[in-house]
Amino acid sequence: MRPKLGYAYKDIVIDKTGYVTAVTDYMNGCVRVTLEGLDFIVDGKPLDHFCDAQQLRIDESKDPLAIGPPVDEPSAAPVAATGGPGAHEARRTPPKRW
Repeated sequence: MRPKLGYAYKDIVIDKTGYVTAVTDYMNGCVRVTLEGLDFIVDGKPLDHFCDAQQLRIDESKDPLAIGPPVDEPSAAPVAATGGPGAHEARRTPPKRW
């Protein structure tokens, strides 16, 4: 099972619930998940909780979080301005080969 970003899951080992904010795949096949919010709040600030995907169960009583800007609104910055893929000059010269 691969957890979905933005959905609420319960860690059955520590009996706490949070939203999935990151999923990491390791080369050995291990899938680690980062949960935030809900039961992971201390002094009003959310904490990260890392666990294996196998110990999570989806919490269908919670609505998923909205991820990214709404479809009908443009993103805040154009792709080229963020340094992402696009038609822009390289910022450094490639290393010379022997």
